[in-house]
Amino acid sequence: MELLVAISAFVAVDMCGGKPSPVQIRELATEVAEAEDWSSATPQEVEAFLSTILTGRSLSGVLPAGSAVVLAFVVAASLLSSRPKSEGEWWFNYLDKVEAAIEAAG
Repeated sequence: MELLVAISAFVAVDMCGGKPSPVQIRELATEVAEAEDWSSATPQEVEAFLSTILTGRSLSGVLPAGSAVVLAFVVAASLLSSRPKSEGEWWFNYLDKVEAAIEAAG
């Protein structure tokens, strides 16, 4: 769960070119919810998830435990797959870069 949260936060910051504003978080949340409509994650849930993890707070008390776990997988996967990539770059190559950055940050 911690790794999924770290990945989601890193990719959100990377996609926005820095810490996302509340408006950018809302836009990302809407995009994720629409792209992953099979998951039934709502834009409000995704926004709560992103807002919470980007401030370093615990998801406990913000979202039910089951929702938080599902959102961790859905949001991380959606952000990884939707992030603009260089020609020929695959999401899993970007994931390697994300993981290296997370490990370096310690």
